[in-house]
Amino acid sequence: MPHTTTRRTLTAAIITGGLVTAGLLNVNAASGAITPPDASFVYSGEPVADTISRADLIARAKAGQGNLTIQDDGARPQTFGPSDLTTDAATTASSGFTATPSGFVLWNPGSRVDDYHYRSSPVQIISGRCYVSGCTATEKINYVLKESLVGGSSKRWALELLRTQIANDPHITYTNSASYVCGRNISGAPDKICEGNSDPSDPSMAVASPEYYTFESTSGYINFPMVRVNVLFSNDLSAYHKFRGWDVKVSSATKLSATSDGAK
Repeated sequence: MPHTTTRRTLTAAIITGGLVTAGLLNVNAASGAITPPDASFVYSGEPVADTISRADLIARAKAGQGNLTIQDDGARPQTFGPSDLTTDAATTASSGFTATPSGFVLWNPGSRVDDYHYRSSPVQIISGRCYVSGCTATEKINYVLKESLVGGSSKRWALELLRTQIANDPHITYTNSASYVCGRNISGAPDKICEGNSDPSDPSMAVASPEYYTFESTSGYINFPMVRVNVLFSNDLSAYHKFRGWDVKVSSATKLSATSDGAK
């Protein structure tokens, strides 16, 4: 009878503390006992250790440090995270204008490099597996939002999602996409989506290459960019993060504002 290869085949195994990790299985090096994962997870937010308990992952999400989806074998996915990070729909303010979509935050809050450049803190998007002993992050990708003003009298900014692969799982692939919205910061009232001669929202912004957009030209307005990155993994779980860029005060010589609203 011909031999049939199954997912229990141990290839390129790594032994750590008596436990062999191979593909989708954990194998005890001493006893040979095989422990399949009981759940898959995806996480987006502040960086986490390669190995972390399930309870700690959930606690991080509930504390606002990230968004988490866990799918137990044969069950529906469960999502954990603060409500302001999981709401996606735009709302309509009482004054009748369209308010900005919720959940976009100035991440940690990043760095205003100079009058023309801002870089967010890195956001880590992770795919991994959970065992009885804990959860292991196997695929890690860092994303950073870079905001640059063209300068002078121009009312344009260049936005770029910088992507860095931190860990690679040969059993998982992913695709990523991004979208863009321009917002107007309104003191004491809901922010609104940019109008006038600003470029419209872009549902298909590039990842890992700069995109140029025109914001509003009315002097005194304060504009800010919003960028959402979406990652779909081959295990059919997905993760996202909502970046808010630094405030820009529109003037004859537009620069980044000295300070910015939107920090989480």
